[in-house]
Amino acid sequence: MNIVCEESCGNAPRKALLRDFSIALTSGDVDAFQDLAVDDLEWQYVGGDKIVGLDQLRHTIQSKGEDNIQELRLENIITHGKTAAVDGVIHYENETYMFCDVYEFNRADKNGKVTKVKSYLIPVPS
Repeated sequence: MNIVCEESCGNAPRKALLRDFSIALTSGDVDAFQDLAVDDLEWQYVGGDKIVGLDQLRHTIQSKGEDNIQELRLENIITHGKTAAVDGVIHYENETYMFCDVYEFNRADKNGKVTKVKSYLIPVPS
């Protein structure tokens, strides 16, 4: 999988955390994301399922299997206090989606962990 991050995370630890979190989830690296979120994480897919807890998220990611993701492009990473957002494009073998994930953290400092995520996923016509 090719990873493109158009956002500079140089002097922004929260942006680097979100970049790493997005890459870990997309690549199915369960061990990498578990240290970045609280155990009772809530993840809402708008128009779809709600996942509660790292165990359920882990199960969901592992059950997806290989998704044939060709590229993850992170276009913007925006942070402010205890909230943040990441948007970009996911290119699969035969389809493309634009996404926006809105995050909430348990703390505003660089050591905060993800507590809630709301994801918007929109198919892009070919």
